[in-house]
Amino acid sequence: MNRLIITALRDEAEPFIDRFKLAKDKNQSDLRVFNDENCSLLITGVGVDRVKSTLPVFLERIPDFDNVVLFNVGIAGGHPDKTEIGEVYPVNKVTNDETHDKYFLTIPEKNEFDTMFLTTVAKGITTGHVGYEGLVDMEAAIIIAKAISYLNIDKIAVIKVVSDHMDIAEWSSLDVCEIIRSKLDSICALMELYV
Repeated sequence: MNRLIITALRDEAEPFIDRFKLAKDKNQSDLRVFNDENCSLLITGVGVDRVKSTLPVFLERIPDFDNVVLFNVGIAGGHPDKTEIGEVYPVNKVTNDETHDKYFLTIPEKNEFDTMFLTTVAKGITTGHVGYEGLVDMEAAIIIAKAISYLNIDKIAVIKVVSDHMDIAEWSSLDVCEIIRSKLDSICALMELYV
């Protein structure tokens, strides 16, 4: 089983690069791709436009999607009454805030994590959770929209770690790499349930 890990930020990717000993793919110098024999990781950059310009190029180069699972892993803002900062959530529904497209994702039966729904927004939410009941991010819905041209939706997973309660005005104050690294064992155990 091959894993495709998609992150927006280098700081989200770094713990996976270290854990799986992924090497920079010199054959894809136009993209930020890191590989080993069982895993390929793409750093898209933040937001819709970055995903649209990188993910299709990356997916087009994959010769065979048999036995492949795509994971979008990273941080997300969470509703303060429904999520805990630092908790890992497999996402069961993703909604695009602009287009209202909805994607329903399969969650493994043996999953012991609380599931959560997520809304992909065009801009970071920094003034509180008004109007957003679950998680928010800036890429998941676009990643799914592009990936379903290549993979069945049951081979796409979104796993998020809550970094804030939609109230962070200065993103540089977050240690994203440490947030992901501190939950890496849980994230990897959850990923194993999908393969």
